[in-house]
Amino acid sequence: MIVSCWRFASVCVLGFCIVLLQACANGQSAYREGLKLASNAQSNAALTQFEQAIKQDPESAQYRIAAIQTREILLTDALSAASQSVAAERYDDARTFYQKALIYQPNNTKALDGIDSIIVLSRHAAWLSAAQLASDKKEMTESENLLRMLLAEDPKNKKAIALMEAIGMVKQKTSVSNSLAEAYRKPISIEFKDAALKTVFEVISRTSGLNFIFDKDVKTDQKASVFLKNSTIESVVNLTLLTNQLEQRVLSGNTVLIYPNTQAKQKDYQALVVKTFYLAHGEAKAVANSIKTILKTKDIVVDEKLNMLIVRDTPDAIRLATKLVAVHDIADSEVMLEVEILEVKRTRLLDLGIRWPDQLSLSPISATNGSLSLADLKYLNSETLSASFGATTINAKKIDTDANILANPRIRVRNREKAKILIGERVPNITSTFTATGFIGESRIQV
Repeated sequence: MIVSCWRFASVCVLGFCIVLLQACANGQSAYREGLKLASNAQSNAALTQFEQAIKQDPESAQYRIAAIQTREILLTDALSAASQSVAAERYDDARTFYQKALIYQPNNTKALDGIDSIIVLSRHAAWLSAAQLASDKKEMTESENLLRMLLAEDPKNKKAIALMEAIGMVKQKTSVSNSLAEAYRKPISIEFKDAALKTVFEVISRTSGLNFIFDKDVKTDQKASVFLKNSTIESVVNLTLLTNQLEQRVLSGNTVLIYPNTQAKQKDYQALVVKTFYLAHGEAKAVANSIKTILKTKDIVVDEKLNMLIVRDTPDAIRLATKLVAVHDIADSEVMLEVEILEVKRTRLLDLGIRWPDQLSLSPISATNGSLSLADLKYLNSETLSASFGATTINAKKIDTDANILANPRIRVRNREKAKILIGERVPNITSTFTATGFIGESRIQV
């Protein structure tokens, strides 16, 4: 009966050991397969293998660290792809990538904020597209209404600001050029040989009804020769100005200014444009210095509170200033560092199976009087010896304190900036001094 019990216990322990070893073997196999997949840039499949290994051995810090690192790689890739999609205005793709990021880290604030921002960006893109379509159809009022709604929610939207300015310039040109174009289309035939420039423009003025104003440096008595038949007022004016090194500026629907075509006069009479730049990432003062240095623009107002620039210059200078602002107004790259501080214990206690006796004691059986003589040793046999064995125990105990998470800080750092993580507490170091006569002093050093 005793032998049968021992045999049953041995079989149970052996079966338990086999199951345990099989689970460990499966975990190691999945872990090695995950490492192989990770080395081949197959992070999704690698994460699946690491999670399977964790199920087989939940206490393994090695498996958990591999899974955390792989999950972080997948999270970073998803957020990066989402940011690129937003920059390219592919909002549906960006939403998909943000949702994928939430699978790897459900409470990721960047992904949650990204999904909320996509809703707003999609609405703004629809308004901007409708405004552009209305502008192409010459429906300027409808286009302006859509742009005002967009700019009310996003005052720094560069495309909306540019389209609003373009519509304003078109409306201004249209109001001036409609009446001017009607006068310029009038037919005329004119013949002058060595006539004074003033005389030529007097004839054009009487025929077209336009007013011509001359700059003080224009020599109105210089000779001009013009021979045109069945032409238009516009052709006569343009050819006369071209052959006499002159230029024109339209002041109103019926008034034209004539001035010498020199660089100084171009600067004096060329129309100035005022444009406002809202900066999202660059510093207004630094951008203003760049514009002053490169474009020599003097009329710049810097609003540091709103991080805004107001520039007044020629249209060409404004176009160059827009490019300079775009170069400066770029967001700094950021990196999210996720650190996990683990207390790892390399010692594991596995007390499992049968502990057999480790000693055997043989003792002669003493005589009836309690004493044993040397002569009795000659007759030692199985009947005169007693045997004693150590205890036999069956253990099924496992203690596995592999790792303990002490801290899991996250820190976001910008490009070219240092990231510093300090974990712990300041503990004072107390030192005391004693002599033969007794206590002398105590010092406390804060560490």
